[in-house]
Amino acid sequence: RIKDKLYFREEELGRALEVATRVSSRGTEMDGSAEGGSHQVLMVSGHSGTGKSHFVRELCDILGKRGWRSFHCKFDSVNARPLSFIISAFERYFSDLLRASSNRADVDNTGDEELNEIRNRIRKSFVQDHRSALFHLIPATRPFISESHEDPPRNDEDAGPHDRGLKYVNCETFRCRLHLLFSMLLRVIASWRPVLLFLDDLHWADQASLDLIVALVDQQAAQGGGSRCTSSPQVLFVGSYRENERTETLDASLRQVASIEGVTLSKIPLDGLSGDHVEAMVSEALSYPRRLARPLSRLIHEKSAGNPLFVKEFLNDLAAENLLNYRFCPSSDPLTRRLHRLPAESVIALQVLSIFGSQVPMHVLVHVRDVCGIANIVAELDLPSREGLVKISAETCSFVHDMIQHAVRVGIGPDEGTGMLREVSRTLLSRRADGRRPDAELFILVDLINRLGPDEATPVDCIRYASLNLLAGEKAIQTPDYCAACNYFESGISYLGVDRWASSYNLSLALSKNAAYAQHAKGQSDLMMKRINEVLDNARTFDDKLESYHVMIQSLALDASNVSKASEQSFIVLRQLGECFPAIPDKDTILKELLDVKTLLEQYVPSSLSKIPPMDNVQKINAMTFFPTLLQACYQQKSPFLPLVASRMVKITIQHGLHEKSAWGFCFYALAFATVFKDNSEAYRLGKYALAVTNNKNMVMVYYGLYGVINIWKEPLQAILPELLKAYQVGMEDKSGGNIYAALINTNLYTYRAFFSGTKMSSLREEIISFIRLYSLYKRHTLRISVMPIFNTISLLVGCSHPVVQKNTVVNEDDDEILAKSFKVKELTVSESVVVCKMMRSFILRDMDDAAKVARQYLDFFEEHDRGPLLFINIYRYFYGGLIAFDRYRSSLESYWLEIGLRSMARLEKWAEECEWNFQNKMLLLQAEHRFATGDIEKAESLYNLAISSSRDHRFIHEQALSCELAYFFHCAIGRINQSSQLLKQAVQCYTQWGAHEKANALALSFV
Repeated sequence: RIKDKLYFREEELGRALEVATRVSSRGTEMDGSAEGGSHQVLMVSGHSGTGKSHFVRELCDILGKRGWRSFHCKFDSVNARPLSFIISAFERYFSDLLRASSNRADVDNTGDEELNEIRNRIRKSFVQDHRSALFHLIPATRPFISESHEDPPRNDEDAGPHDRGLKYVNCETFRCRLHLLFSMLLRVIASWRPVLLFLDDLHWADQASLDLIVALVDQQAAQGGGSRCTSSPQVLFVGSYRENERTETLDASLRQVASIEGVTLSKIPLDGLSGDHVEAMVSEALSYPRRLARPLSRLIHEKSAGNPLFVKEFLNDLAAENLLNYRFCPSSDPLTRRLHRLPAESVIALQVLSIFGSQVPMHVLVHVRDVCGIANIVAELDLPSREGLVKISAETCSFVHDMIQHAVRVGIGPDEGTGMLREVSRTLLSRRADGRRPDAELFILVDLINRLGPDEATPVDCIRYASLNLLAGEKAIQTPDYCAACNYFESGISYLGVDRWASSYNLSLALSKNAAYAQHAKGQSDLMMKRINEVLDNARTFDDKLESYHVMIQSLALDASNVSKASEQSFIVLRQLGECFPAIPDKDTILKELLDVKTLLEQYVPSSLSKIPPMDNVQKINAMTFFPTLLQACYQQKSPFLPLVASRMVKITIQHGLHEKSAWGFCFYALAFATVFKDNSEAYRLGKYALAVTNNKNMVMVYYGLYGVINIWKEPLQAILPELLKAYQVGMEDKSGGNIYAALINTNLYTYRAFFSGTKMSSLREEIISFIRLYSLYKRHTLRISVMPIFNTISLLVGCSHPVVQKNTVVNEDDDEILAKSFKVKELTVSESVVVCKMMRSFILRDMDDAAKVARQYLDFFEEHDRGPLLFINIYRYFYGGLIAFDRYRSSLESYWLEIGLRSMARLEKWAEECEWNFQNKMLLLQAEHRFATGDIEKAESLYNLAISSSRDHRFIHEQALSCELAYFFHCAIGRINQSSQLLKQAVQCYTQWGAHEKANALALSFV
C-alpha cells in the first residue's frame, strides 16, 4: 500500500511557510508592510483529489511543532447548516483543552497552562451578556466562562418587562453579535499562541459562514493596525476550494478579503503531478527501480492526469487485487471496486453515512439504529474505518475524502435513497418524544425531512415537519443565517397546504411572520412584502399583525425614497395602539406640547428619573417600539411632527414607566426644544434628562443626538470627540443591543467634528479609512458617501494627488458627482457638507474665484432651506461663507457680499455668547475681516491678534493657521513687512502641525 504522505509539494509548502512566518513575525514587526506586518490570508486551489486538504494538514503539522494551534473547518455539500462547521471547530478546541487537562496528557502541563490562561482571558474580555451568548453558541465554553456548573441564562430569559413587546430588533443585531463574539474569541486564543484557521472546501460554504470569515479577517486587520490599536493577534486564515467549482458568492467574498486594507491575499494552486513525480510514487509503492516501474507509471499518469488521489487509489487497487497486469476500465474506477470488496453490511452503513454529508456528529449517528436492515450503523463502520475510507473520533464520523463519499452515493438508487432518508428521519424523530433536541441534531433532522418533501408526509407529519422547520428557522436567525432561515420557513409553509390559515392558524402566522423578517434581513423586499401581505390579510387580531408592520416600516425607513411612507405607516399603527397625532400640526400645538412636557419635567431632577419603575403596559411597550424609527424619519425629513413624537415618548415614560427607548425620547425632545425655541442653553439642560436614563443598550443613539447635535453648542468640541468614539466602540461591542447603524453614525459625526476641531490630518485620514471599510462591510452607502468630502479635502491638503486608498477600499468619488446625487435624492445635509468642503478648500488654497463661485451658487439656497435643528455643518457654512464674502466685498464693494458677511458674523456672535470656546475665535476673525474690508485698519489689527490668540488658547490649530495667514495679508496690504513675515512663518508652522503639507509648502514659497 502506498504511503499516506504528501508527495512533491515542497516548493508550494515552502511558500506557505513563508506566509506563516510573516504572521508570526507580527509580534515584532508592526509596521504594516506587505512583507512584514500585514495580515495574511492564504488560498489553496485545485481540482478534487489534488491534495489540497492533505497539503494544509501537512502545513498544520509543521506549524504545530512550532507552537501553533490549528482549527479545521470542513464544509459539506449535502448539509450546509448555518455556521455549523466553524462552530464545531471551536467546540473541538475547547473540548480538546478540557480533555488534555483531565487526562494530564501533557508531561509539562502546557495543556493546563493554556486552559487556565484562556479561561482567565475570556472572563476578563467578555462581559456577562457576551459570556451567555458564547455558551449557547459553543457549549464547551461553559467551564471557561463560569465557576458555576449551571448553564448561563439566555438573554431573552432574563429580559426586563419592556422586552415583553415586539420580538424583532434590527436585522443586524444577531449578525453583529456573532461576528463580534468570534472575533473576540479568536483574538483571545491567538494572543496565547499563533492560530491557523483552516477553511476547507470553501466552494460549499454557506453565505453566513462566508460573511463571518470576511468579518473575522476585517476585524483582525482593524485590531492590528492604526493609531488606536493594541498588539495584533497572530492568525493565519487558510482556505481551500475546487477551482472548477468556485461559486459567485465565494468569488465575491474573496474580492472583499482582497480589498481589506492591510491584508495580503496569497494563492497557491495545486495541479496534477508530473510524469516524473508519478514515476517516483510508483517506484516507491512497488519497491521497484524507476526504470522497471516506468511503463506502468506512464499508464497511470495518462489515466489519472497526475491527480494524487487517483494515483494512490490506482496503486492501492493493484496491491489489493495483485494485478500487476491490470487493464484500465473507464466504467469501473478504483474507488468503486474498493467499495465492492466490502461486505454488504459495511456498504449499507457507508451509504447511510453518506446521506448525512461528508461528516456527522457521533452523538447523532449512535442513535441511527435498525435502519435498512442494519442494527448498529456505527459498528458496521469499523471495517471501512480500518480500510482508510472513514475516520471515526469521539466527536464525529467522516469520510476520509469527499471523492469516497461521492463514490458511495453513486451506488445508491433513487428509490433506495428515498427509503434510507425516510428510515433515518423517522429513527431520529422517534428518539426524542419531548421534541427537545440539540441544535446540531435539529438542523440535521430538518434537512433530511426537507429532502423528502411534503409528498412523502401524512397530514399529521406535515404539521410536525412544519413545526420543526419553524424551530430550525428561528435557530438559524439566532446564528444568524438568514438564507438558511428563509429556506426553513418557506419549507415549513410548503408542508401546510393552501388552507393553512384555516387549519393551522398559529403555525401559519409564525412561519409567515418569521419568513417576512428573514427576507427583510436578506434585502428581498418583494418576497418580504408577499409574506407581510399574507399576515395582514389573514391575521385575526391587530396584535398578530404588529410584528409584520414593524418589519415593513423598518424596511421602508432604510430606503431614502420611502422614508415618508415609513412615517405614514408608523402613524397608522400608533393610532391603533392609542397614540393619535393631529393630521397637520400647527405651531401653537407644537409650542404647547413642548412647554407642557417641560413643566412635567420640572417635577424631577435628572438623577431621579432612574428611579421610575420599568414599563409594564404591553400596549405602551409596543408603541415605544415603533417610536424610534418614526423619530429618525421625522428628523431626516425635518418634519414638524418631531417635537410631538418626542414629547409623547417623554409623557409615556413619566406616566407608564421606563422603557429601553425612553432615552431616545428625552434626547429628541431636547433637540426639538432647541429647534423650536432656538434656545441651545435650555436644550443642553434638558439633555441631562436623557443622559440620566441612558445605559449601554441605548447610549449609542442617545450620544449621537446629544454629543453629536446638542452639546456642540455648549461644550468644547475637542471634549466631545471621546464621547462619540465611546458610543461607537460600545455599539460595535454589541452592548447596545446590536444597533450597528447607530454606532457607525457616531463615526460619521466624529469624522466631521475631529476634522473641524483641527485633529492632525494624517492620523484622522487613517481613521476615516477604517470607518469607510466598516461602511462598506455593513453596506452603509450613505455614510460612506457623506464622509468622502472630508476625505477628499484631507487628501488635497496633505498632498495626496489621487485620493484612492490601497486596494480600492475607498472609491475615488468626485465631490461634484456626490453633490449632484445628493441633491437628486434630497439629502441636503450631504449636499451642504460638499459645498462647505469645496468653499473651505478653495479659500485655504486661495482659489478665490472658485470659492466665490460656489458661495454665490449655493449660500442663498441653503439659507432658504434652513429649517429644522441647527446642524454642525451650518457653523462652517456661515464661517467660510462669511470669510469669502468679506474678501469679495473688499475687492468689489458689491453690497451682496457685505450682506452675506454681516449675516454670517451675526450668527457667530450669537453662538459665541453661548459657547466662547467653540465660536469666539471664528467670530473674531470674521470681525477682523469685516473691519479690514470696510477700512477700519486700527480695529482690524486688534481683532486679528485676538483671533490668533483665541484660536491658540482653544486649541484650533488649523484656524490659528488661517488667522495668521489672513493677518499676514492684512499687514502686507498696509505695508508692514516685518509683522507680515512673522505671521507668515507662524501660519506655515501651524499648517504643518495640522498636517496640511500642500498648503504649507505653497505658503512657504512666499519667503523666497
